[in-house]
Amino acid sequence: MRDHIDDAFVRRIQAIVEFPFPDESERQRIWQVIFPPEAPLAEDVDFGFLAREVKLAGGNIKNIGLAAAFYAASDGMEIGMAHLKKAAAREHQKLGRTWQMNLPSGGA
Repeated sequence: MRDHIDDAFVRRIQAIVEFPFPDESERQRIWQVIFPPEAPLAEDVDFGFLAREVKLAGGNIKNIGLAAAFYAASDGMEIGMAHLKKAAAREHQKLGRTWQMNLPSGGA
């Protein structure tokens, strides 16, 4: 978001690190690593589908995963696509964006 910073301020910064927006394959990898191996994932979780449909940066994806885990825990269930959809919609809302995901067959 370099364009939102004043040029005079930027001149005083010693180093600027750019984080490029992840492409679909990078987003799929992010989805795969945000959940620890012991996380109770439902069989309907489709990381490829999520990578295609949720076009957000890694930090946002991590927020979605954490929120989905809380939703699932609150429901006493495994983390499923319905929880991920709810969490992704909330993350988009926080960003001021509207968003709708059509779940793959088998998802609620």
